[in-house]
Amino acid sequence: MPHHPRSTASKSSAYANPPQRSGHNLHAHHTTPYAKGGQTTVENLKLYCSHHHTAIHHR
Repeated sequence: MPHHPRSTASKSSAYANPPQRSGHNLHAHHTTPYAKGGQTTVENLKLYCSHHHTAIHHR
């Protein structure tokens, strides 16, 4: 069963952009895209605030 992003947040205190306030609107981002075979695991997810997660997908 795939890990839920909430479990990622609880297992990992590492936030990809530390200056932002962690815990507020965090999104789990697949390092290797899910559509390209990336797994939904703690190792393949990074946490970003909604602003930075959107920026990653629209650069």
